[in-house]
Amino acid sequence: MRIHALWGTLVLLLATASIAPAQLTPDDRYTLYANDALVSPSDTVQVTLRIDSVAGTGGSPQQIDGWSFGFCHDPTALTIDTVVHSPLVQALNGGAPLAFSAITLYPSGFTDGVLIDFMGINTLPQGVGYPLYEVTYEASDTPGTTTLDFCELGTPPVLAIVATGSTDNVPVRETTTIEVLGAPYFIRGDCDNNTGVNIADTIFLLQQTFPPAGGPPAMACMDACDCNDDGTLNISDAIWMLNAVLGNPSVPLPGPYPDCGEDVAEDGIDCAASISGCP
Repeated sequence: MRIHALWGTLVLLLATASIAPAQLTPDDRYTLYANDALVSPSDTVQVTLRIDSVAGTGGSPQQIDGWSFGFCHDPTALTIDTVVHSPLVQALNGGAPLAFSAITLYPSGFTDGVLIDFMGINTLPQGVGYPLYEVTYEASDTPGTTTLDFCELGTPPVLAIVATGSTDNVPVRETTTIEVLGAPYFIRGDCDNNTGVNIADTIFLLQQTFPPAGGPPAMACMDACDCNDDGTLNISDAIWMLNAVLGNPSVPLPGPYPDCGEDVAEDGIDCAASISGCP
């Protein structure tokens, strides 16, 4: 009976820690992966873990009864805020709770083992891009690129297994990349994004304040036009810029000026990305 096979599936999910990874060959009918993402320092970012179940070298995939895996990150770059099953997974067992689930959080990741339905009536069929989990991370305040990987995590370690009846299949596992962005670099007064401050920047700023027919020109970095660094754009910024262009030392532009740098002031004007010529 299928119920007996699914008890075997649960045993396999719980016993995968005893199987050495080298003994398991990935089955290209099943692929685990997550989306790459960008995040600002100290901000949060959500990653969706997904599974593809498609025809491969082993033929057509079988209906999925459950799965297990660990998913790891660098704890110096990211911290898990929340891990939840996707709405799809929550509804897989006909609206009833999953027959078995054991999400466990670690400083460097999380593990879970899922059995959808003890009776084997409700399963995950063949398909692409099925969302399994929504994981929210908090990024560190240090810019850089970090990776997340399906891994052997826990004691004993939980391995990546896709269970079909009483058969355990090792899925292909893809690496995910999250980039913690650095603060944008710009030069105060470089409104037109040409890595220099001159009369053209003043004209550009005046066109932002007093838009011509057809609208103002596109602005690469609003913060660069905030010449007095007061968090607003108006005629005063054009006056400050003209003084800088004309070399009036009594009215210097606030930093970053004259070299590239980041804005240390907290205000309502931002720079979406570093301007041309700045790192």
